[in-house]
Amino acid sequence: DDSPQYDYEMMHRTLSKLPPEEMERYGGLPELPESGSSGPSLTKKEREEFEARMTQIWEQRQAELKEVQEQLLDVPEVLKERMRGIKEYLKNPLDHLETFSLKDEEEDEGVVTHIISLLKDLEFQLTDVDNARDFHTMGGWELIVALLSEEVHVQNKTISKLSRNTEEKIRAVQSHSAWTIGTAVKNTGEFFPYAVEPVQIGPTKTTALDLLLDISCKEYKDEMSWPIRNLRGKAIYGLGALLRGNRLAQAHLVQVDGASRLSDRLRQLSVGSADIKLVQRLLSLASDLITDIQLDGDESTAELNNAVIKAFSTPDWCQAVSNILISEELLPVRVQET
Repeated sequence: DDSPQYDYEMMHRTLSKLPPEEMERYGGLPELPESGSSGPSLTKKEREEFEARMTQIWEQRQAELKEVQEQLLDVPEVLKERMRGIKEYLKNPLDHLETFSLKDEEEDEGVVTHIISLLKDLEFQLTDVDNARDFHTMGGWELIVALLSEEVHVQNKTISKLSRNTEEKIRAVQSHSAWTIGTAVKNTGEFFPYAVEPVQIGPTKTTALDLLLDISCKEYKDEMSWPIRNLRGKAIYGLGALLRGNRLAQAHLVQVDGASRLSDRLRQLSVGSADIKLVQRLLSLASDLITDIQLDGDESTAELNNAVIKAFSTPDWCQAVSNILISEELLPVRVQET
C-alpha cells in the first residue's frame, strides 16, 4: 500500500492549536474519538470517516504551507524580474508611458503590467528586511533611485514640453519610487548607509537623499495639483525614512544645507497653502530629528548634534513655524500638536 501512514491523533493535536478562524477555512476540525475502554467505541465506518476527514484537512494545509514556502524561495527571482522591468523601462520611458493609463492602478494587486504596477509590487516585496537587503545586493538600489530623477524619464526633453498626461505619469513613477525607497530603509539601521550611497545617473553622481530633497524643495508650475502634492508627500516620507535615527544621513543633510532648503519650502507652504498634510509632515520631521538628539544624543557626536539642532532652529525655520501658528487655515489640532 503506497498511501501515507498518518498518526491521526498527532495530526488532531497539531491542528487543534490553530486559531478557530483558521480552522473555519477547512470546515472545522472533527471531534477526536475518545481512546481507551471508558469511551464509546467507533464503528468501522465512523473511524474511516474521521480518518478521511483528517486526511483531507491535513493534506490541504500541507499543500498550502508548501506553496507559501515555494513563494518565499522564489522571491529573489521576483526581485530580479522587477529589476529587469525597471531596466526595460529606462531604455525608452516615454514609449512605455504611452502604453498604459493611470486608471490601470485599480487593477488586481500583484498583477504587473507596467512601471506603476511594478513599483507597487516592489514596495510590497521590500517591506521584508531580507528582500530589501537582497534587492540592494543584486544592484536594484541604483535602479530605484534613478527613477527619482526627472531627467531619466524625459530623454533630453523638457518635462514642461510634454503632454499633461505624460507628465502626470512621470510624477506617479517618481512618487512610487520615493515610497518604495522609504519602505526599504525605514527603521533598519543596517540600511542607513543606502541614503548617501553614490549613484551614477548619466554624467552625474548623486544620492537618494539628494534626489528626495530636490523633489521636496523644487518649485513646480502647478503646485497644488494632486500629482505634485502626492509627489511631495511621498518624497517627504522617503526623506523621513532616510533621516530618522540615521546620523550619516543627517550629517549629509547639514553638509548640503538641506535644512535651509526645507525651511524655504515650509515658509512658502505657510503663506496661503492648503496642503496641511505636507506642512504637518515637514514639522514632524524637524521635530523628530531634534527630539531624537535631545533624548538619545551621543556625546561622541556632539558636534553633529549641535549642527543638526542649529540647522532646524534658524530664524527662517522659526519664522515659518510662526506663520503657521498664526494662520487659521493651517492650524487644525493636529498641526498644533506637531
